[in-house]
Amino acid sequence: MMNNLGNRLIEFHVLTILSKKPMHGYALMTAIKKQLKINVGPSTVYPLLYNLERERLVVGKWDMKDRPKKTYELTAQGRAFLGANAIELKILVAPLLTV
Repeated sequence: MMNNLGNRLIEFHVLTILSKKPMHGYALMTAIKKQLKINVGPSTVYPLLYNLERERLVVGKWDMKDRPKKTYELTAQGRAFLGANAIELKILVAPLLTV
């Protein structure tokens, strides 16, 4: 089980991924595994997406082609949140990268 800080960092990473292109949950799990070299499962990603949707940082749209899947994309509010917090996150993380 991931701690709160870990979850917040994954949340921020999900927002960053979605700022580039809309994705469904499984694609997000695959991207996180590829980029961060960690496995996150549905029990982490889907509640996180639900919370981001509730906070109006992302919006989910159902794609009914082939088999139903919900694709998520960043909202304008999500882009503003990402931009406002990216600089602070870099400042906080930069000293850790020199260790």
